[in-house]
Amino acid sequence: MFASSGSEFWGGAVCRHAACKHAVLLHALPASFTGVLLAAQYGTGEVGAEVIPSPRVDYRPEGVPKELARDFQEALQCAADGLGYGAALVGRRVLQAAVRAKGGKGRNLEDEIDSIGDELGKSAAAAAHQVRFIGNDAAHADEVTVDDVDALLNFTQMVLQRLFIDPAAIAVAQEKRPPKEIGTGSKKPAAP
Repeated sequence: MFASSGSEFWGGAVCRHAACKHAVLLHALPASFTGVLLAAQYGTGEVGAEVIPSPRVDYRPEGVPKELARDFQEALQCAADGLGYGAALVGRRVLQAAVRAKGGKGRNLEDEIDSIGDELGKSAAAAAHQVRFIGNDAAHADEVTVDDVDALLNFTQMVLQRLFIDPAAIAVAQEKRPPKEIGTGSKKPAAP
């Protein structure tokens, strides 16, 4: 059900997230009203409408230390609430904590990232430096766009995937299979 109030449109809906299904209020200006209808009906994505309350974020992947997951969830929630600078600053914090958790050392974040470059790999290290650049812009009163925040969050997720999630998944898979010699395809000989 939608209603018009002057130049604004308001409507009620049910959250489409399977674990939620809570009632939400949609608010849009006339230019985006059609987009709101399409998004509500077909799940077409962002249309510039406000959803009240904002979506709740739940981030708890296997392998990511609890404190890092909590902080990254906060960065994601800041973004969902439209708090881009908060998301960028907390996202950068998550990156630095992740790098330090893996033994990163140096006089600044750039050095810390470089010190674990082998573990990160070339693409994740480049992603980490992008998080650093965007986070620094947010911290030092430079312009940070919604696209910058989206990139920072995606790149931070990439780093968490590389440092924590993938190794945890590999460890689980290895526990489920008997050990084998790498390169031979045969089982490892039993210890004497």
